[in-house]
Amino acid sequence: MKVVYIGGAGRSGSTLLEMLLGNWPGFFSIGEVRFFWQYVGLGGRRCGCGEELCHCPFWANVLGAIENQVNVKRAAELAARWDRSRRALTLVNSNDTEIRELIEYTHILYGVIWDEAGQPIIIDSSKVPSHFQILRRIPAIDVRMLHLIRDGRAVAYSWDKRRKREAARTEVAYMPHHSPMRSIITWCYENMMMRYFGRNSRNYTVLRYEEMAQSPYDIIKDTLDQLGVEVNVPSDMSSSLATQPTHSVGGNPLRFNSVNRPIIVDTEWNEKMHLGTKLLLSFAAAPVLHSFGYPILI
Repeated sequence: MKVVYIGGAGRSGSTLLEMLLGNWPGFFSIGEVRFFWQYVGLGGRRCGCGEELCHCPFWANVLGAIENQVNVKRAAELAARWDRSRRALTLVNSNDTEIRELIEYTHILYGVIWDEAGQPIIIDSSKVPSHFQILRRIPAIDVRMLHLIRDGRAVAYSWDKRRKREAARTEVAYMPHHSPMRSIITWCYENMMMRYFGRNSRNYTVLRYEEMAQSPYDIIKDTLDQLGVEVNVPSDMSSSLATQPTHSVGGNPLRFNSVNRPIIVDTEWNEKMHLGTKLLLSFAAAPVLHSFGYPILI
């Protein structure tokens, strides 16, 4: 099973990237599938196609195929406990019974997804280093890591904003909100972990959001070439987002939108972030910003 794993920190543009890839021939995007177990149990969560997960034709077939093999409630409990960024190093070699159980459940889930999708390459935008480690421990999965990174100050600005998230058809919820300092610390940790794990894996490359947004299709194709993934880019592609929603589990509300809009670099954070906050974040994350090629002072 071939999987392109979009790794990195939240609010880095992964929903945009997975939608672009999920609309290319030969790819099938499943979004942040690490949340699958919890979202199915909670109810009311929508697939990127607009239907509730349990009623989406694709995911309903997946659930039907695994119902006699997986205890979904148990899988949700294990994922909530172990599939977290802070557990990433523990997941590398641990033979803990619960970890092995979660890996087996994940193996079954991906096997069914692969069969149902009927596509040669699965796009998983779960991002966190822990889920990447789980996939790496499944011999049947050939996982390639596409490390998507965005300026940490832009990420912190995004987490500090109150954003609506569509859940069920009759419900409007809000995405999580984090302070700028918490966000920049998480950004540093998750991106350094992804680079550490990526450099110790067979297939790894880094893609900067800012470069992707300037020339998305050319940059993404070059990035996939570095991962050894062959792709035929449709001739009518341009620098705009005119995609059909994918069968994504989790992600920002952009995944429900198929309206044609230009793809541009979002620089609002640099224009509106308070100077004091910007300086504080810049110095707090200076080594990591520098290591990924971002200027310390803007």
